[in-house]
Amino acid sequence: MAKTNRKTLKEYFGKGKKPDHTQFVDLIDSMLNVVDDGFNKSAERGMLLSPLNDDGAVMEIRRNILDGVPAWIISLGKERELHIHRGEDEKALVTLCADGTIRMGDNGKVKLQVNGSVQADSFVGGHMQGKVPANGLWHDIGGMEYGCLAYHIVAACGLKWKGKYAIADVTAMNCFGQHPRIWNRRSWFGTRFNKIQFRWRRGEGRTCGLQVRTSSNYGEDVWLHYRVSSMLDMDFVTKE
Repeated sequence: MAKTNRKTLKEYFGKGKKPDHTQFVDLIDSMLNVVDDGFNKSAERGMLLSPLNDDGAVMEIRRNILDGVPAWIISLGKERELHIHRGEDEKALVTLCADGTIRMGDNGKVKLQVNGSVQADSFVGGHMQGKVPANGLWHDIGGMEYGCLAYHIVAACGLKWKGKYAIADVTAMNCFGQHPRIWNRRSWFGTRFNKIQFRWRRGEGRTCGLQVRTSSNYGEDVWLHYRVSSMLDMDFVTKE
């Protein structure tokens, strides 16, 4: 769209003037076109915007219309998700998914500050999550890590109508592989051999990793599911 202001356009078509082809083009381009510009509005739904290319950008927000770099970009993804980008960053700062999920991230690190109360039906740890066989053997959770580590873990296993179930709420800490600590809150159905257990495993160079198991074999195709949250965002390994 042309960037000619109204004052200049009026001068093109002032009394006694003979506008040329370029000036008529400026006039036409200064007006919105529903098809070319992907813009419309209605009394029922208000403003309508649609992307004009595969990048999905539908809106730029700038402090000044002639600024070279936008402050914010809003785009629509191929799965109907809405992305909010800061400036020209390729990675979206906020994504609103079609299924109602909201993703917030900045260079891969989630940062959310709420100055007030938060109410939620549940909390799901996202630092690590997965499943391992509930076969009574020790299994690694993630890899070996180096530093001061503090995790909150929730785990559960069992098949419906089989009579063997267990859940665990665990806090696990260690400092460079020394003085590892695990605090357990566990519940189980059936015998005590149905319990879930955690431990720290020492590695090379003061690295350490978490392991989990069931106290007995739950049988084939039974999985122990876990969700891990990191409780420490400080890095003692580097000076940064």
